[in-house]
Amino acid sequence: AWSYNAISGGVYRTTEINNDITAIVMFNSLIGAITTPGDPDNDVLVQDVNTYNAMGYLISPNINFGLNTKINWIAVVLEGQGLFEAGDQIELWYSTDAEAINDQDHFSWTLISRISHPTHSGIEVPMLAVQSNSLALQVKMYPTQGGTKSPILTRFAVRGFPAHRDWLLDLPVNVSDIVSAPYRLPYRLPGLGNTIHESLLNLSGASVSVEVLDPPFKMSGVVDQVMEPTTYISDRGSVMRWCQVRVRG
Repeated sequence: AWSYNAISGGVYRTTEINNDITAIVMFNSLIGAITTPGDPDNDVLVQDVNTYNAMGYLISPNINFGLNTKINWIAVVLEGQGLFEAGDQIELWYSTDAEAINDQDHFSWTLISRISHPTHSGIEVPMLAVQSNSLALQVKMYPTQGGTKSPILTRFAVRGFPAHRDWLLDLPVNVSDIVSAPYRLPYRLPGLGNTIHESLLNLSGASVSVEVLDPPFKMSGVVDQVMEPTTYISDRGSVMRWCQVRVRG
């Protein structure tokens, strides 16, 4: 699943200002922009917290989970706060067109969810027969009647799974405390195995490229699973700990 937590807020990414901006600052909880020094129209622009626009929007990046395959999109979730007054409303739109993120009015945007009351927030809405290589989400927010306050967007998310069968590559990784080198006796290094295993756990969900020597092939994908270490005792009495790493691509 992919989610966007919007509690932290942000700066409107396509705001049009006549002059070049040299810095964005925050003071007294207000966002400000400083334009080019020496410009005859040089000015400091400050966020206006008393004037509400009729509508505001936020567009996500194109989402594809790092997979180079079509994805079946299952459902979306939209969460908000402050939805008590008449006119408070938050909408969630989606588009499967990669160019839609550059235009809020692109023809491909489709309304999928609308919340106007606290009881509507956080409910998963199914998406039917939506399949594409990527998906973009757009949130539109509307203030109360008369523009006295605005609802608060807290989170929007989407779920999906690959439409086609992926390649699965299971790799056994030695996580023992034994270090072996050619023409040298093995020696024990306490804690080495745990360090290697922790490094593998940190790769969970990361995009990786794997090269297998025999048979020779290369694969790009996502680290899907890192299993707990397993202890193996051979017939000669040697002990080895290993874990299985699964790459999906």
